[in-house]
Amino acid sequence: KMSETERHQTLLDLRLDNLDLMIEREMVDTMLQRYPTVLPVDVFERLSQREKILLLRKMIFNKAGYLAGSNECEDLIRQLSAYKNVEISLKNCVKLSKMYHLIEICDKKEVLYSYVLERLELMDTEFFKLTDTGKSTEAVTLYEDDFPIVIRNARNGDAISLRFGTKKLSRWFIDRKIPKDERRRWPVMVNRHGEIILVPSIGCDCEHYSNTPTCFVVK
Repeated sequence: KMSETERHQTLLDLRLDNLDLMIEREMVDTMLQRYPTVLPVDVFERLSQREKILLLRKMIFNKAGYLAGSNECEDLIRQLSAYKNVEISLKNCVKLSKMYHLIEICDKKEVLYSYVLERLELMDTEFFKLTDTGKSTEAVTLYEDDFPIVIRNARNGDAISLRFGTKKLSRWFIDRKIPKDERRRWPVMVNRHGEIILVPSIGCDCEHYSNTPTCFVVK
């Protein structure tokens, strides 16, 4: 049987624990406001074990819609610590990804999209924007013989011919440390001959470069 002093100390400890938990939850909410989709690994590693669990539970709930248990979160933390790059399958068709110093929870489903344009028309999709302004590496000059053009997601084996030679997208993605999920969504423009004529952030091929571009594909 506990003494009055022991009971008082136990209650005090519980209140302090609850206060700590409340502060940690507020910290997690603040962190997710700052990093809503992708979390830097170095930020994650500075957290305490309990903070990591709280953060993962919130991230998983926000993306997958279920509340992960402490054991599941602890196992995920072990895997994140053990591997430099790793993808871990979760419930509800999502995965936890650690790639190039970034942690993200994203869809497992493969992203496939293809927009066929018989003529130029500006548009704003969930994957890209086709606009009349942008950067030089997003610009392309189109000719009548290019139509119909297709704007689709990047795929295995894609490459573009540039002034200094052919550039494989897979190599560029690696060099630029683009996360895998983002690679699957990256747009490329293809002309009627099946040639990739523009990859945003890389640029267009030589035949479609000019000082007066027709449009810009903004990632």
